[in-house]
Formats: sequence, structure tokens, C-alpha cells
Amino acid sequence: NGAAVAAATASFLADVRADEGPEKERLTFFAQQLLGRVARRHSGVETQEQFDLWVERLELNDPDKFLVRLRNVVDVLVQDQWWFDRDALQAQIPAN
Repeated sequence: NGAAVAAATASFLADVRADEGPEKERLTFFAQQLLGRVARRHSGVETQEQFDLWVERLELNDPDKFLVRLRNVVDVLVQDQWWFDRDALQAQIPAN
């Protein structure tokens, strides 16, 4: 589900990229709320236990998996209509 992957990515980015403080708390809270709404709409998730199982089942707790799926979703949406040289950008990203 593209929405689940996008929401998980938003949550991940808020967690790892935002500076500590109130802004990070707001961003993290908003991203988690978004993920919860997607879970509710996608699978009828209503409880924290259901949410935790849903996240695990969709592997939304593993960035190595959901970031690859996000790339695939974007590839399907964009196809060959990139506005920039994607390969050049990827070459500039440091490997972790």
C-alpha cells in the first residue's frame, strides 16, 4: 500500500532528521497520526495491538524494506518522466 509506505517514511524522516525539541515532537506526532489514519482506512485497525501487528505485517518498522517499496511506488507513478537526472542524484547520496 503506497499510502502506508509514504506515512511510514514520513514518520521515519521526522524521527531521524528533525532536531530534538518541540518541532520534532510535533512532526513525529503528526506523522504517527497519519500512519494511524492510513492503518484505520487500509485495514480497519482500531487498537494499538492491531496497529503494531499491521506495522509488523507490512514491514513498516524496517526502513531497509519500506524505503525500497517507496522507491518502487514512486517509479510506478513517475515512470520515465523524472524532472532531474535521478542517477546523478543517487550517485551523490553517501552509502550508510
